Amino acid sequence: MENSEIDYKFDNNTINTGINKKINFENVKVFILLASINWLSHFLYFKGFGLYEDDYANVGIFFGIDLPHLLKVISNRLTIWTEGHPLAFLPVLFLYISELTGGFHFLYVIAFLIVTINSFLVYKVLKKIIPESYVLAIAGALAFCLSPSDTTKLYLQHAFILQMSIMFFLSATLLYLNNKKVLAYLTIILSIFTYESPFMLFFGVPFLAGAWDKKFRKEYLKHFIILCLMIAAVFFYRKLTGESRALEASGDSIGVITKIIVGVITGPLYNIFLYIRAPIFSLYHLIPRTDIYWWYYNYIYFILSGCFILFLFIFYKLRSDYSLNSAINSFSEDDTHINKKEDKHIHDYFRKIIKLILASVILLCLGYTVSFTHYIYIPMGRLTSVHLAASVGGAFIFACVCASIFFIAEKYKLKKYAVVIFSLYLTLLVGYNSYAQKEFVESWSYQKFFWSEVVRLSPDLQDGTVILSNIPEDKLLITRKFVYPFQNYWNRLMIKYLYRFPENWQMPFYQNISGNPEKEIYLNNKDLMLKSEYFPPYALKDSNVILIKMNADNNLVRIDSSLTVNGKKLILKPVGEKTVDNYRKTRLYHLLVNP
Repeated sequence: MENSEIDYKFDNNTINTGINKKINFENVKVFILLASINWLSHFLYFKGFGLYEDDYANVGIFFGIDLPHLLKVISNRLTIWTEGHPLAFLPVLFLYISELTGGFHFLYVIAFLIVTINSFLVYKVLKKIIPESYVLAIAGALAFCLSPSDTTKLYLQHAFILQMSIMFFLSATLLYLNNKKVLAYLTIILSIFTYESPFMLFFGVPFLAGAWDKKFRKEYLKHFIILCLMIAAVFFYRKLTGESRALEASGDSIGVITKIIVGVITGPLYNIFLYIRAPIFSLYHLIPRTDIYWWYYNYIYFILSGCFILFLFIFYKLRSDYSLNSAINSFSEDDTHINKKEDKHIHDYFRKIIKLILASVILLCLGYTVSFTHYIYIPMGRLTSVHLAASVGGAFIFACVCASIFFIAEKYKLKKYAVVIFSLYLTLLVGYNSYAQKEFVESWSYQKFFWSEVVRLSPDLQDGTVILSNIPEDKLLITRKFVYPFQNYWNRLMIKYLYRFPENWQMPFYQNISGNPEKEIYLNNKDLMLKSEYFPPYALKDSNVILIKMNADNNLVRIDSSLTVNGKKLILKPVGEKTVDNYRKTRLYHLLVNP
């Protein structure tokens, strides 16, 4: 049957158009929508972003890398698997590309593209599973983009490693659903080589497409064996090379199995809880304010209003699954036949939705099968990477719920109410992620202030100089919800990476003793020993220790007398001749230290 615009062909409740350009245009519109929401939610303030926690290890220390050094890093990572991931060179590769093109902040443009592509791949996967449901596909893509369970998209390390692993998984899933299974298996190997938790989701992918019959069981057994062989080969190599997580898994098998069982049971429940918690958090923290960040909140209110209008427009104009059914039935003249056909369509539609929900629950559980290295009950911050893989299953479940409600609302002429509710909910998720952006900007600003002050107060560094700060933790702003300005391990090494000191030096380092020296420094015979979470004890020497405190006006000052700990006096380093100008400043110095 022909129509003036589109030639509809009904086959297994799917619709194919004779106009390929129209399909491509729809993809472009969806991609632009996802890119816009991703930009507003995560990357609007990217010019104010910097480096955070593990970013220093994977990006910061490689600033200024040239092509020969890059090739050496790639070669080393491919042969010596860092944390078991041979593709761990990706952050360094993206850094090299950014320095050739747009500079440091271009790294965040790359991160933005990665998250946008992943959101679009979620759309394509859901569109492949239930082709007739645009509501399902777009809702799932938006849920993945705005996922409140994994709040690590703004960490460069996580964007370039974890999100890339998700990209390999989603690409492999799309290939598998298109019956290109050899390519799918070759692609999913890249996922386990990047970050293993998304790889585990691939065990559940056949449930997205199969008929769950006898043939499916045989196919799934083959699929299961192939993936197990991949895991066994990778695990054997990681254990052979002494990789820490592989040794942990093999050394405490009972403990690991217990953690996995607990994670698979409780992780999905906590993931769903975070979808409920996020809008409440957003409402509480984005109510009208008059504090020092009033400019930020006014700006955010304007953005959220725009997002709410955009969501209203998108969902109201979106082709409804139930309206599509009505269009199909309109070609029949027999009302009885229409009712029977409508009942069958509803039954078939919800059969697909229920099947997808079950498959999504499987994916959600599989997302926690390698969570034994993390603590699951983390709502915000870097450790929410434990929810990374599960965010796919969570987005699929959200999509199913959204599509079902819209279908029912359309049937009972309540679509406008459903549109308003879901638009408001998604807008609050935008606000939730926007609040995270604010903290990332604050964190980088404070890091730059703090290290600029440390450098200003420590111009006379020498071989083995130790910089101690005796500052209460709450004064260091470490109580941020989404990101910590400081991480003890990289704080200790920061001075080393700001200057090019002589190679034969015992490198100067920094450590905060948290306002209570007696807990961090102990007496060993006649020496005062400094404890550290990640490093062996270090003997503090007279006249080579710089002490920094915060005065009553919250300014950092240098103490130049002495420090008495556990009954022993330590003579502090007097301010001496400026030495740091003798050493070359690194690219990280120019990024982190204000003039």
